[in-house]
Amino acid sequence: LQGCGLTNAYPKQFDVKWVRHCTPRPIKSLRNDNCRDVLPRKSYPVTCAGLPSGHYASHTTYVQYQYLLDMPGSTTGSYSWNLNHLWPMGSVVLFWAGPLINGSAQWYTPALEEGRTHVTIAVENASAIVGDLADDKDRVQDLLANARGIAERFICPKCLVRHVSFVLASIRKQQPKLDAVLNPRTSRPTRSFREILADTNCEKTMRLVEVTRGRLGCKGGGRCGDHGMVYTKAQASGRAACDFLSKMSKK
Repeated sequence: LQGCGLTNAYPKQFDVKWVRHCTPRPIKSLRNDNCRDVLPRKSYPVTCAGLPSGHYASHTTYVQYQYLLDMPGSTTGSYSWNLNHLWPMGSVVLFWAGPLINGSAQWYTPALEEGRTHVTIAVENASAIVGDLADDKDRVQDLLANARGIAERFICPKCLVRHVSFVLASIRKQQPKLDAVLNPRTSRPTRSFREILADTNCEKTMRLVEVTRGRLGCKGGGRCGDHGMVYTKAQASGRAACDFLSKMSKK
């Protein structure tokens, strides 16, 4: 809502609008509010009256903007993939400062550097920062080049395959016995899966989840994205998880 307020105050600089629903967060007390450090009490939006509304923008329209702002979270209140789409668009990437910024870390977050790959703004300084960028073409070119570098090194299809392969290879090295059981073609197991489970601290480490892909938000007139979302549902944990795996494994 603060971003929408920037659109009202500086319409030539910002185009942030709310879509479908505009409901301020219920705030029971300042002490229990996770946003108290970045949202002074006097700045809390208490009404949506006068704030600009709009429509969802497709990724094909992103290239029309000089700056692309990544807001923490998503329109459904969860983790957002939106940032991953911003780097190759040829625009300066802006982060919105807030307590959730660290909660939306990506696998390539260590490669990001404030002021070089992106710029972080807040409601108090957003207009001044964007104004300074407009007057500093050399800095803008550096930001664009570095954003493009993030896309080419981490977001490209081959980059994703390389990262997933690295993660799986790391897991195999850390769990050689389990790897031997699950990958009999590449290694000859010396123990059965059941024997490994018997030595596993199930209560501490074991948790089974069901991974599904769908469009849960499409029912009842809800918005469907360009792709189905991935959902996880806990099925078993602790000893129950090990017992389930043991029954499913072959003798």
